[in-house]
This record gives sequence, C-alpha cells and structure tokens, in this order.
Amino acid sequence: MTRFAGSIQNECAMGLFSSPAGAGEAVHISPVALTLVLALFVASFLVLVAVIQQRSTSKRKKELAQTEDRHRMQTVLTEQKVTRQQNDALAEEIRERKRTEVKLRHAAFHDSLTGLFNRAHLMETLPAVLDKVHASTNVNAHVLYIDLDTFKAVNDMFGARLGDLLLIEMAQRLKQCMRPGEILARVGGDEFAVILPDVRGVGQALRTAQRLLTVIEEPVILGGMSIPMEASVGHCQIIPSYTDAEEILRDADTAMYHAKREGGGRVVTYHPTMQEAAMASMQARLQLTAAIQNEEFELFYQPLVDMRDWSIFGMEALIRWNHPTRGLLFPGDFIKLAEESGHIVSIGQWVIKRGCRDMAALHAAAGKKLLMSLNVSSKQLDVPTFFSELVEVLEETKIDPTWLQLEITESIFLTDAARVGKLFEDIRALGVQIAFDDFGTGYSSLSYIGKYPIDTLKLDQSFVKNMSKSPINAEIVQFVINIAAAAKMKVTAEGVEEEEQRRQLVSYGCILAQGFLFSKGIPLIEMIELLARREALTPKPVDKPANPGGLRIIA
Repeated sequence: MTRFAGSIQNECAMGLFSSPAGAGEAVHISPVALTLVLALFVASFLVLVAVIQQRSTSKRKKELAQTEDRHRMQTVLTEQKVTRQQNDALAEEIRERKRTEVKLRHAAFHDSLTGLFNRAHLMETLPAVLDKVHASTNVNAHVLYIDLDTFKAVNDMFGARLGDLLLIEMAQRLKQCMRPGEILARVGGDEFAVILPDVRGVGQALRTAQRLLTVIEEPVILGGMSIPMEASVGHCQIIPSYTDAEEILRDADTAMYHAKREGGGRVVTYHPTMQEAAMASMQARLQLTAAIQNEEFELFYQPLVDMRDWSIFGMEALIRWNHPTRGLLFPGDFIKLAEESGHIVSIGQWVIKRGCRDMAALHAAAGKKLLMSLNVSSKQLDVPTFFSELVEVLEETKIDPTWLQLEITESIFLTDAARVGKLFEDIRALGVQIAFDDFGTGYSSLSYIGKYPIDTLKLDQSFVKNMSKSPINAEIVQFVINIAAAAKMKVTAEGVEEEEQRRQLVSYGCILAQGFLFSKGIPLIEMIELLARREALTPKPVDKPANPGGLRIIA
C-alpha cells in the first residue's frame, strides 16, 4: 500500500508541478494539487499509523500469549505442587489411620494392665482350635482356667495399687511358662486362661496346670512384704461335642469353681456332672433369695455355760433354714452359698435384728440379764452402713448393749486393718462386746490380741476335741487360757462334748463353755422354757444332731 501511494504521488507531482514555460521559470502550484498532496501525505501517515498499531497489537498479543503461557504453566506447576502435598497428606493420613487401627486392634484384644491377650482374643482364637478338633481326632486341645484365691484379700488389705502390681507379677510369671503355640489371656479380674492347642494327652495338660500352680504359689515380694499366694485351676479338654467357645470357657470356669470350693490350691478337671451341680447351685441361690423374702430363717439358741456349776450365763444364736421342701437345714448347708452369692449380708442383718428382739423374752424368762452372742460375717463388717444399722437396732429394741456380744473371725483382719480397728472401737464405745471366734485356727491369731479391742477368745473346738489325746493340743489350750488371763480377756471353750474335757478345762482355768455336753441348739420357745425353770443344767448323755458340722454363721 505504501508503494502504491508513492507511485501516485510521483505521477501527480510530475503533472502538477511541471513548468509550462520550460526550465527556469517559476513553478506554479495549484490549490487542487496542494490539496491532493496533503491528502496523500495524510493517507500515508494514517497507513503508517495503522501499520505501527498493527505491529504493536501483534507484539502485545504475543506478549499476552507468552504471559498467559507463563501463568498457565505456573498454575499447572502450582497445581502439581498442591497435588503432591495433598497426596503426601493423604498418604500420611492413611498411615496414621493404619497406626490407629493397629492400636485399636491391640487395645481390643489385649489387657491394658498386664499386656496379655484378653477375653475377646480368647473368644476369637478358641473357634479355630475347635475347628481343628472337629477336623481331626489327632488334635488334643485343652483349656486351663486360673483364679487367684488370695488376690481379693491382698487387694482389700493393701489397696488397688499393690493389687495391680500383684496381677502384673502373676501375668509375667505365667507368660514365662508359656511354650510355643500356647495362648495366655487375662479374662477379667484375677482370672486367667490358657489354651493348650495340641498336647500329647490329658496327662501333659494336667502336668502343665500343676506347673503353673506351683509357679503362682511362690511368695510375692511387694512393698517390702512377702505375700503368700494360692490359686485354683479348672481344666477342660476341648472335645468334638463342643459347638462354641462359650461352652468351653463355661465348663473350664465350672471346674475352677469346684477347685475353689474344695479349698483352693488345686487343679480340678471338668466332668459333666459339675454342670448339674452348677445348675443346682443356681437353683439354691434363687431359693435363698426367696427364703430372705419369705422369712424362712429361724434362730436356735445354744446355752453358754459356767462349767463349775453348769449354770447358764448366756446363749449363742444359731441360724436354721426352714426349707419348704428339704426341711430344717443347718448352716453348713447354705452359709457358704450365702457368702458366695452375697446374701450373707442380708441374712446377717436379719440375725442381728431377730437376736436383739429375742433378748427381751429370754431375759424375762430367766429373770435376769444374759449374754446374747451373735455371729457376724466379715462381709457384713465391710458394709459402710454396718455401724449405723447396729445403732438403729439397739435404739429400736431398747436392749442393754453391754449384754450383746458380736463374734468375728480372723478373716475380717485380712481387709483394711486400720478401718477394722476403728470400727471395733466404735462398737465397744456402745457397750457391745467383741469375741474372737475359732481362735487359734488362723495364721496370726496371737498378733491380733494386743492390736484390737477384744473381750473374749472363743477356743476352737478342734483344740478341745483332741486335748485329752494330744499333749501338744493340751499345751496350746493352756497357753491360750494363760494369754487371755494376762490380757484380761475371757475364754469360752467351744465343742465340749465329754465330761473329761470339762474337768480338764476347768483345771486350766477356763470356766465358760458351750457344746453338746450341756445342750445342743434349741428353738426359741424351748430356750424360754429352759430358762423359765430357773435351774442349772444337769449332766446327760450327749445327743449329737444328724449334721453336727457348721452350727454357726461363719465368716
């Protein structure tokens, strides 16, 4: 276009600016030519401006395109960086989630205190073992169920902290005894279970159980004290008739319970008859609950006698159960069950109330005040409201508390000794007397005499029974009587059945006793009639009941 404008300009100039008169003459420029020349220059200028603008726009577009490319690239790089960060964060979140899942799974299948497997893991493992038993007759699998018999006493006496340390120690001992493939778990409280997935036979399983029992029973040193240990072990073989893990653990637990009932410190193998016994025990518990609600219990009274003249100075209340179908039951038939089920607290409360109410009628019949001795379970004394309930009964019955005596056994001292001492002081402040029952049968009986406010020592019948046959027993009896005299305590001999025993005890300085030589336990109405005669007892042949064992509430 520039070239075209230039050619026009040249041609016009040649025609418009030529001199008609020839060279040398003045040039004449017409207005039209001038206008045309200006127009051409203007057009050329505009074309030039347009070209410049076009070039500038093209350059700017290129620059913009380059800028956009840089921005786009930056955005892509940024997005890629963000994506990498997000990926890294996501990967870390996944790793953290997996770590959390591992922790949760570990917590779900492990005991937090001991670090052992827990019951949940046991219930997941047993079905696999059972499947192997179902699949092959060559698999010989067993379960051992272990209960620490002495743990509760230690935990109650020394507190939860030492109790936890004891569990940890027991767990470590058992863990060190495990062989490859054997599984140890804490199933709850002071109970452990061991799966023996495949042993050579019942004999090996029982030897393993005995080995674990021996390891457990080694004394534990805690807080500078040597604590003796004892455990009960239930053994159950996993046989094809089992269908689930619950049945296996139930039967192993049942066997352990039988070991405990037989005195503990032993291994007992499950037998199907045990389940029947367990069902009978459950039925008995229900009947015991009904007996409390229906007031089926009754107090019999056994005279406490002055052996010098056979006069009655008091009586001990002995509980009986008028069972609706089994007839009259002695304490040996139900007290242990009552303690295991916790019913002993309600029964003990009933004994205190009924015994205090009967005191008025007994005193009226005798024409004088007599000592009323009531047995108290250690579980009753563990109840925080025991003292206030005792005060309430005394206020309600309006009896003279100085003629009431509470009999306790050594097991109460295995709990909080300081609390027991304070409780005894409060009871004595009411005027109520305290007797130490079955004295001499425990490990530390003598050590309690100087520590606690005790009025009477009741010499256990086992010493009295063998006194004439064993010089050592005779020496023990005389020693206890002398100790009591030095501590200004009374002594009551239990289980006196022969005249020779009476004479020997009197010669030692013991004048108070009870036993079949004087009288068995008799119902309230008969005791009232006996006292109403206002006569001393007379010697007569010993008439032992059909079930002489366990005549009192025992702790």
